Amino acid sequence: FEFSGGFLCEPLTRLGASVTGIDATEELIKIADAHKSFDKSLESLNYSWTTVEEFSVQNKESFDAIVSSEVVEHVDQKKIFLQSCVDCLKPGGSFFLTTMSKTLVANVVGICIAENILNFLPKGTHDHNKFICPHNLQRLLEECDCTTRRIHGMTLNPVTRQWIWIDSTDINYALHAIKNSKTN
Repeated sequence: FEFSGGFLCEPLTRLGASVTGIDATEELIKIADAHKSFDKSLESLNYSWTTVEEFSVQNKESFDAIVSSEVVEHVDQKKIFLQSCVDCLKPGGSFFLTTMSKTLVANVVGICIAENILNFLPKGTHDHNKFICPHNLQRLLEECDCTTRRIHGMTLNPVTRQWIWIDSTDINYALHAIKNSKTN
């Protein structure tokens, strides 16, 4: 499953994935659900207005992969959020996250420039206090029984408006973790 207003759910569904998109904001789910109605290839895409904490109760070990893109930097209780996501993963399942790093440069680029100067995002979208450095996210995931496979920096090319991989994790980064398999 994926958290969104549909911006990742639709392409993943078109690639053949069975996708469930969840969001705690009813308006985003309504917008995403209405948007999918314009494309018959998205009939199998499901949306649910819920929190991951509520969703995980009925969906333990139900998913092969989870994508949380640009969500965790808005969450107050990160460990509870991450554990709820991991609870939904099958053992050996992949957890993909993208977020902003808790650095001065991320604050300048992500808030001062993107929100306040270029108006790419509404003012107040981000709170630097909620950003998380890669090593802290990795530690929390380890506490949730996951092993990190890869952490990679990423940035938005402002001309093409496409994301590209970079070496630095100082602003945005992607993390891929695997839920540890059960051992008997």
